[in-house]
Amino acid sequence: MKRFSLSIGTKIIIPYFLLTLAVASVGAFIVTNLVVSSLAERINNQLVDAGQMVSAGIVRHEEHQLQTLRAVLGTEGIPQAAAERDTAVLAQLAPQIIINSNTDAVLFLDEEGQEIYGWRRLLDGAFDEGVETSGSDFGMIPVVQRALRDERDALGNKYVCIRSVPP
Repeated sequence: MKRFSLSIGTKIIIPYFLLTLAVASVGAFIVTNLVVSSLAERINNQLVDAGQMVSAGIVRHEEHQLQTLRAVLGTEGIPQAAAERDTAVLAQLAPQIIINSNTDAVLFLDEEGQEIYGWRRLLDGAFDEGVETSGSDFGMIPVVQRALRDERDALGNKYVCIRSVPP
């Protein structure tokens, strides 16, 4: 029977080769783990930043809408014209404020949710071109019903919504 024997060089090289292979494997695992965790952390940070930017944009948009609302309600003659359903006065006063505020649309509703007067900017028209509307029924929209009842959420905020309206 022939005995298998390794040379002295092979006996020295094999343990060091296995040790080098083990160290390289552990090193590759550690480096890969660090790269993946750093990449995941970077993605998470970017998602948080994007969420904060969107939130800030929504707040700016809401503040702009509130400024427009205050400007419309603070204009002499508008609250009385809305209460008296005087569309001629509303048509004379409201569009100027809406155009200057860069708002797309403003609607005046009565206590039943019926549109007294509305003005919408034309999407494909000039900056100051708009269409006047009246008579639409918004009373069946749940958020309008809550607003008409002056309901507020747990934090005391009034309800708002975004709705598309026919052109």
